[in-house]
Amino acid sequence: MRYFFYGNVSILSLLLLSILFTLLFITKDDMLSEKKITHNYHYQYLNNNFNLIIDLKRDENILCSQLQKEKIQFLNYSFNCIKKSFFIKKPTKSYIEYQQIRQYLNSDDYKDNIYLISKLDELPLTSIDNPKIVKVLDDIDGELPNHFYGIIITDNYFDIKGRYNIYGVLYSSYDNKRKERNISYKKEVIENIDNQLSSWSYLSHSKSLLSNEID
Repeated sequence: MRYFFYGNVSILSLLLLSILFTLLFITKDDMLSEKKITHNYHYQYLNNNFNLIIDLKRDENILCSQLQKEKIQFLNYSFNCIKKSFFIKKPTKSYIEYQQIRQYLNSDDYKDNIYLISKLDELPLTSIDNPKIVKVLDDIDGELPNHFYGIIITDNYFDIKGRYNIYGVLYSSYDNKRKERNISYKKEVIENIDNQLSSWSYLSHSKSLLSNEID
């Protein structure tokens, strides 16, 4: 009976030691796992702050020009951009009668991009991908030498005939609205002009970092 008792004690001791070591290993694994998670959090925090410092040193005007969005955000850092466009009101039809062209077009800021002509044969060559903006200085009554893709602006009588057409928009302060006009609105032409002439820049004093405004 004594040997049996000692045997039971030995088995019980081994069982307890086994349970103890198992608990130690589990606890160690949990501690290592928790330490690893904490380390990952610290790494992510430092990495985010490092990226934030890099972002803060970047040129906002370049970012606005590249991303072309009204609001740009990196982590908790954000700022706003503003778009400058030739169009104050983007057209959706082929003929627009105006009293003040500045209500529709930003023509003063883009005057270097506007061709001035007095005759139809002075029109620049155009295409859908390369539309032009033209200001007509005199009365026009004749035939186009080619299809014209772009925008015509005039304060005078303007009438075209023949087999060639205008694809874009006619802006006129003179009553030039006629059913037989050789002009068709083409959205792609308007979008291409907008893409060619528009620009994006940083909106001053719009930086925001952790809800604190910075200049």
